[in-house]
Amino acid sequence: MIKYLFIIPLLFLSFCESDEVDCSTTVCEGGISELLFQLRDSTTKENVLTNEILTLEDITLEGSNSAQLSIENIIETDMLVLRDSNWKEDMFSYQLIIKDSIIYDLDLELNRTPNGGCCGGILKTNSLKINDETKEIQEIYNGSILLLP
Repeated sequence: MIKYLFIIPLLFLSFCESDEVDCSTTVCEGGISELLFQLRDSTTKENVLTNEILTLEDITLEGSNSAQLSIENIIETDMLVLRDSNWKEDMFSYQLIIKDSIIYDLDLELNRTPNGGCCGGILKTNSLKINDETKEIQEIYNGSILLLP
């Protein structure tokens, strides 16, 4: 009788399958890594970074010691790029100051995708406001966020 009691649990263990999914072949959308801004003249709609009407020296950012600004050519367009190494699930506020007079208040809310599955817990943009106006955003490559004009 003892032999049979020992064999029955072994049979149950051998037929149990794992509920885990193999995520090694899953491609997940990247989380936010940067914000991209097209800066255009309000009258001519010309990109003011391309013709160097504005340079990085004309632009300052306040609100975080870990944030960095750069000007990069992305998708054949010169863009202002904002990166912050401290981004996590939270609200972030910045002030973008152009030529010491034009001030844009940026409020960025980041959330994580629901946990579970192969792509859970990815940091995503929930909302972005500029001067209290919610902006439409478009996610493009590598977790970059492009602000639409």
